[in-house]
Amino acid sequence: MRRGRRRHVWLLGGLVATLAAVTLRLGWIQVVDTPAWAAQAENVWVANEDLPANRGEILDRNGRVLAETVPAYNVVLHTKAGQFPDIPVVGEAAVAKLAPLVHMTPAQIDQVVSAAGEWTELRPGGMRLDEDVAQKIRSLKLPGVFLTDTTKRVYPGGSLAAHVLGFTNVETGEGQAGVELEYNNILKGQPGHARYLKDRNGYPLPFGKEQIDPPVDGKNVVLTIDSAIQAIVERELDRLMADAHPQTASVIVADPRTGEILAMANRPTFDPNQYWKSSSSVLDRNIAISDPFEPGSTFKLVTLTAALAEHKVNLNDTFQSGKIVVQGVPIHDWNWTGFGTISFRQAVIVSSNVGFVILGQRVGAEKLYEYIDRFGFNSKTGIDLPGESGAQLFDPATIRPIDLATTAFGQGIAVTPIQQVEEVMAIADGGKLVRPHVLKEVVDPKTGAVLRNQGTEVIRDGVAPPDVLNTVRQIMEDVVSKDTSKAAYIPGYHVAGKTGTAQIPLPNHTGYYPDRYRTSFIGFAPAHDPRVLIYVTAEAPKVALQFGNTVASPVAKRILEQVLPYLGVAPDPKDLAANPPKGAPNPAPPAPQNLVTVPSVQGKDSGQAQQILRAAGLKAWLTGKPGPVAHQWPAPGVQVAKGAGVVLQTPARDDGKVAVPDFTGLTMRDAADLCAAVGLKLSPTGDGWAISQSVPAGGLVPAGSSVQVTFKSRSPGS
Repeated sequence: MRRGRRRHVWLLGGLVATLAAVTLRLGWIQVVDTPAWAAQAENVWVANEDLPANRGEILDRNGRVLAETVPAYNVVLHTKAGQFPDIPVVGEAAVAKLAPLVHMTPAQIDQVVSAAGEWTELRPGGMRLDEDVAQKIRSLKLPGVFLTDTTKRVYPGGSLAAHVLGFTNVETGEGQAGVELEYNNILKGQPGHARYLKDRNGYPLPFGKEQIDPPVDGKNVVLTIDSAIQAIVERELDRLMADAHPQTASVIVADPRTGEILAMANRPTFDPNQYWKSSSSVLDRNIAISDPFEPGSTFKLVTLTAALAEHKVNLNDTFQSGKIVVQGVPIHDWNWTGFGTISFRQAVIVSSNVGFVILGQRVGAEKLYEYIDRFGFNSKTGIDLPGESGAQLFDPATIRPIDLATTAFGQGIAVTPIQQVEEVMAIADGGKLVRPHVLKEVVDPKTGAVLRNQGTEVIRDGVAPPDVLNTVRQIMEDVVSKDTSKAAYIPGYHVAGKTGTAQIPLPNHTGYYPDRYRTSFIGFAPAHDPRVLIYVTAEAPKVALQFGNTVASPVAKRILEQVLPYLGVAPDPKDLAANPPKGAPNPAPPAPQNLVTVPSVQGKDSGQAQQILRAAGLKAWLTGKPGPVAHQWPAPGVQVAKGAGVVLQTPARDDGKVAVPDFTGLTMRDAADLCAAVGLKLSPTGDGWAISQSVPAGGLVPAGSSVQVTFKSRSPGS
């Protein structure tokens, strides 16, 4: 009896203990584990989904779409039977039909399938397909092959303005370069969020509650770029690359009154629709803003402005050109022989290094650097594009006389193209240093309201006195108008400009390549009411004459000839030949009706080439003996005065002699160009136009000989 009673007690105690344990466990679950269980339940029944925002468009100043986001599709493959045994698995037959549509081989697709789980996206070929490709895939009804909706960034112009626009990452959609990166936060908008109840297959429950925070779409970015001008620039850059084969080239077109960039292009370039096909050295290098290099003679405009503003020069004063020695280092004019005794005004026109060394010495390091700073070279321009570099300048506190000398004519320092554009915009616009920019407006894509207007930002005013800059503009116009090759001259328009031909330094900076130059031209038109500014540069062109005047100027001319009428700039009915700029020492060159276009004779036999040139009203000069023409100068397409000579590079004569050209009627600069082309040295006297020479035209002299040419300050025949 006692044993039975004891058994009941133990049984009752066990039941109580068990009940207590269960109660404690239930309490623990309900109180302590509730958040964890709730989270698991939420994962089963509640869906959280990000709602992507539409990325804004990029448009040019006239509303043309340069970048937009469009619907696209990704290929998803069911590769293994698993949770969805009723869905067929992709097989060899489907892979074989799919491969050509996604530009992959069956082997490449098999490699993706073998490394995948039950489902996989087909990368890279099956990502972000256009509607037409997606429709072809749908029509095949391939087992195990599915399409999911997505979007893709499209650039309708292909490589048009590629370095300005940049591109977006194909995976994340984020901007990676150019405007896409610079204004990424404006373009991308803000994603939204949706929260709703779902069934076990992930479909929303019909009576479930939804909580939606809608996305905020990105804004449209309107650029200062003009697609029509950009297309002209791209086309002429392609022509430059085909004709001269430089390593790199760049063009910038701007409105000097506002700082708006109307066009910017580089070579090499890329297609932002397929940016992954280009190397990072192309994608990440916007030469126009990222590459500082020794500018050469285009930088002489700073030295000239400083000398005039500080009253260190009378442009009619003269000096002996040719060579000057600084700290024991001889500095030669670009043609080595110089131009005789010339005025400082002529020094600008013929681009005498010696003349600018003298001006730099007169101005002094401290004042020269003051003007370098005024023109903005001591800082980046702040253009609204990523990757801008600054200049590389000497410290005025420790600068040596030789460094001052080379800086004065644009060697030994390095500046970017966009910095030179900013500098010359100040010259063109009367002393206002304005910040170059590519953003014009930010616009609401739904309402069309302008949310932001960039406007013109004046960094400083009064870079130099107005009368000084007027003189600089006038001389720049002389540089173009008095060049008888007419490399940048446009009949009816007053083009102001300056060329540059700078030696390229060796990688170890111990010297310079003897045969590699960076050629450039910078200018604006009309000279006294500038509407458009242009900068052209080409690195190491593969031509016989690597001069700014022979490589870069013709490109600038062809672009301006198309852009000025497009902008509605009417030509001046009076020609510069009849109305030379006030104060110019020499009459204007022959009237434009006497100009002819140089035909192409490269690759032809010298006899045939001479006949073609004579038929065009031009003379032909062989650098050697008769034979095939390897190169010609001036280049094909350049307009020159009727009766001018064209140098034909032919095989060298066996006796090492060259034929002396006819210099009659040429300016000193053109005569020096012609001497350099045939392998002679110019020994000039006087100024103006050539009237006589020491060796008759056609006479044979050893290569490298000096030829004395007399110039007179009167137009030929007057």
